[in-house]
Order: sequence, then C-alpha cells, then structure tokens
Amino acid sequence: MKKLIVVIMMTFGLVVGLGFGTQQVSASGHSGTPSFAKGYWHTRGRGSVTYHIFKNHFWFRYSGWNRYGNHKWRAPWHGYDRVRYWMDPGSDGVRTSANVRAYDGQTGKYLNFTLIRVNKNKIFLNYNIYDPWYTLYRGAR
Repeated sequence: MKKLIVVIMMTFGLVVGLGFGTQQVSASGHSGTPSFAKGYWHTRGRGSVTYHIFKNHFWFRYSGWNRYGNHKWRAPWHGYDRVRYWMDPGSDGVRTSANVRAYDGQTGKYLNFTLIRVNKNKIFLNYNIYDPWYTLYRGAR
C-alpha cells in the first residue's frame, strides 16, 4: 500500500512539475471569459441587442422593454454555452483579442467568432470573415 501511494505521488509530481497536465488544457482553449469582455455590452440604434458575457456563457437578447397592447415584456436570454477562448496578446503584451468557440444548444453545432478590444468601453464582434463587424459598447459590469 505504501509503495502504491509513493508511485501515485511521484507520478502526480512529474505530471505537474514537468507540465504534462497543462499542455492539453492550453491546446484546447481557456474556459474563463477574458477580462476585457466580461459584463454587459450593447449595440446602438433601432433593434439594439444586449450581450451578457460571463464565465463560459455568451448570451444575448433584444434590449429594453417591449409592448403588446397593455402587456409589457422583455425578450428572454438565449445564446451560447460551453464557450472556449484563445487569447491573442497585442504588440504591448496586453490581451486585446480573442478567438471564441461556443456551443449552440439549439442547433447542436459549434460556432466560431472573434472579439477585438478597441478600448475599455468598446469591442468589435465578428461571426464570419464575410459578415460586417458589430460594435459593442460597455454596459453595466
């Protein structure tokens, strides 16, 4: 029994000490939201959208309140879960962009998109290289 414990401890020490355990994790992306993207973000104009980016979720809904007769309601949150981020450091070493892979539960497929930090109150969002870039403005953190 003692030999088994010693073997387990040595194996764990080699895995952690030599970094074998972290290589696979870093190759598959990071599960935490980049600090520049956390919080609420909004588009501007008619039909604006609110984005809530937190933990491993990327949710969105139509902004504000809607009316149907005398009934006042808000659109429900929907979006992506199981989000993974690949960070790209800028020329000054600050992390300024992230490639994102997210799972869409409605279609059962993964979606790739890009987030680029412009400044602390503005980021660009792009779903496809052929689509336009969306400008998101900071909301409540």
